[in-house]
Amino acid sequence: RAALSLWTHTTFRELLKEEDVHLTYQDWLHLELEIQPEADALSDTERQDFHQWAIYEHFLPKSSASGGCDGDLEAACTVLVNALMDFHHSSRSYDHSENSNLVFGGRTGNEDIISRLQEMVADLELQQDPSVPLGHTPSQ
Repeated sequence: RAALSLWTHTTFRELLKEEDVHLTYQDWLHLELEIQPEADALSDTERQDFHQWAIYEHFLPKSSASGGCDGDLEAACTVLVNALMDFHHSSRSYDHSENSNLVFGGRTGNEDIISRLQEMVADLELQQDPSVPLGHTPSQ
């Protein structure tokens, strides 16, 4: 709730419009991937609420020129997948271990971000087949 309150605060939103403080969706994802769960000030529920707000209400509707996704959920998923791959690759390079049992670096809010990706993909399926009721995936 605190993070969400900060992001929705008028003064903070004005600050984000400053060119020196410009934060893109991709940059935000990379920062979120660095969060260590044991050092996270937010509870799991608060982090989920914050992620959903940031993705669906902040970055998704923003123009790509402003660091957003132009309302394109598929593009938002693609950026998220690329951020996960970049994070995984940089984690492997950083650890200097080809055989380590890394799960996206063994760090952070990755599980939360992967959960957001799963939700976004489910939403994409619903967009492509509006006859599917919420909470159900199309039959194969």
